[in-house]
Amino acid sequence: MTGTDTAKPLLERIDAREQAVTDQAERVWTQIEELTAWLGELDEHLDHLRITRKTVLALADEPDTKQTRGSSPAPELPEHPAYQ
Repeated sequence: MTGTDTAKPLLERIDAREQAVTDQAERVWTQIEELTAWLGELDEHLDHLRITRKTVLALADEPDTKQTRGSSPAPELPEHPAYQ
């Protein structure tokens, strides 16, 4: 029996293990790509929420322009049932 004959089963096991690890690495890389895309979507959603919050707070701080410009109040409606 030569050295190659005795090493063959060991080399076959190494090849099988290498293939298994390669398959696992490919699955993990796929998961990383999916999670990266998902994280990007979540970051974008957070950005939109922050912009919305900033806009709402800015609008809440603005004075009521209708009253500050001296415009007249809305006219009173007639006492007719159609206006009730």
